[in-house]
Amino acid sequence: MTGTVAIVATLDTKGREMAFLKERIEALGCATLVIDVGVFEPEGITPDISRHDIASAAGSSIPEILAGGRKIFAFQTMSEGAGRKIGELYSTGRFQAIVCVAGGTGTHLVAGALRALPIGVPKLVVTTVASRDVSSIIGSKDVTLMHAVCDIIGLNFMSKELLATAAGAITGMMIHKPERPADRRAIGLTSFSPLNPCAFSATTRLRALGYEVVPFHTVGSGSMAMESLVGQGVLQGVLDLSLHEFVDWLHGGYCKAIGPDRLETAGRMGLPHVILPGGMDMAAFEATSLEGVPAHLHDRLFVKHDFRSLIRSSREDMTRIAAMVAEKVNRAKRAPTFVLPSRGWSSVDAPGKPFYDSEVNQVFVSELKSRLGKYIRVVEVDANINDEECARVAVEELHRQFEGKS
Repeated sequence: MTGTVAIVATLDTKGREMAFLKERIEALGCATLVIDVGVFEPEGITPDISRHDIASAAGSSIPEILAGGRKIFAFQTMSEGAGRKIGELYSTGRFQAIVCVAGGTGTHLVAGALRALPIGVPKLVVTTVASRDVSSIIGSKDVTLMHAVCDIIGLNFMSKELLATAAGAITGMMIHKPERPADRRAIGLTSFSPLNPCAFSATTRLRALGYEVVPFHTVGSGSMAMESLVGQGVLQGVLDLSLHEFVDWLHGGYCKAIGPDRLETAGRMGLPHVILPGGMDMAAFEATSLEGVPAHLHDRLFVKHDFRSLIRSSREDMTRIAAMVAEKVNRAKRAPTFVLPSRGWSSVDAPGKPFYDSEVNQVFVSELKSRLGKYIRVVEVDANINDEECARVAVEELHRQFEGKS
């Protein structure tokens, strides 16, 4: 292995343990860069980036933090400083992978810094809170969590085994990766299980045209990751089959965390973008009965899916989402194309299926068309979203944009 691993921890409480981790990483052939995000004097190790450097990056100082005597001020200052300093160190080539060892406070302190690093940079967090809800730590980035099991206070046979495993994991993540072809045309494709036939057909058609397809599961974090990769220039276009998350956002459903950039990054960067209303017929909840669904939805059509249940979208939902979507895409530097199938928007919203209601869906279509800029292309297809015809039209429209024909 080659390259440098950044080791981040509060060295006033975990200095000797990080000295052991440093030794193990270096024994595996990687250099290290030790970053101290604690506020008191480090023990057992001398950092390469001191706590004073971190505080200074936030426009403060360790004496100021200590004089304040407030834990929340110390946490916020060191968190801000860690984010800025770690980002600067990565951008200047000081490290190629990062490992953080922490309890609850330390894990959340460095979370922002980890989320600010690009997707593809190895990120490992060894933490005692890995079994809790860690969505705020991971966000939409490729952060790997290792459950510490025992607390990292002193070296013993368990903590040594854990840290040795962490050293092997982070150095292993630095293995040489295949080069990305410079001339690739990579498409981000959003979908989820009730849209699988459309996703599979569209992927096959795009690959036949020479595109590389990278699918994203629209569970909140998936589409946020896609938006981030579009912003990084990793993806050159988007086929958005699924707007399902917008319904979940309205009702606090399973995939509610859409993020502020949803549907906006491709347009802001002037990239080809085709949008379909896949899954907008439903909100999903992690429940197997109505008891697990918000009370205001108990009068809706209800379908058990797997460990989740689905609730039918309403006319009001369609009106609100159309307004939100139109506002977002009307700001685009390059207009997207909408492909709107008339015979349903999922496997349960098709003729003969429980959620099929073309009148409710038409509310979205009419409201959207009334709000879109006149320069935005809308193509209506007499098919269900999972029919081959819909996938064919969607792919042709995206290809048109790449060829400069729309």
